[in-house]
Amino acid sequence: MDMTKRGKTMLGKCLDLRYVFAEKTNNLPGDSAAAILISAPPAALPQELIKTMRQAVEEADISWLTEQIVQVAKFNSDTARGLQALADRYDYAKLGQWLEKEGIDND
Repeated sequence: MDMTKRGKTMLGKCLDLRYVFAEKTNNLPGDSAAAILISAPPAALPQELIKTMRQAVEEADISWLTEQIVQVAKFNSDTARGLQALADRYDYAKLGQWLEKEGIDND
């Protein structure tokens, strides 16, 4: 759920919260692995594995996704590292984009 700034402020007042915002950095752990994954052409992975990963991403099930990434490592360790970097950041949007790039049909 994406809360607006106003919503956060109101919730913060009700709960007496104080927010600490960190500066955004481009050098997060795993950024280079994730960048390689996103910019590289998709690896040849079994369609069933891609479908399972897509479902894990859609359900935001990080444990299940991590299990699938372990399977990806058997085929391509660089791809697995990039996927894990995105999963570690809970970057489901980029994971979903990469899975769509795979061109798997939604049955």
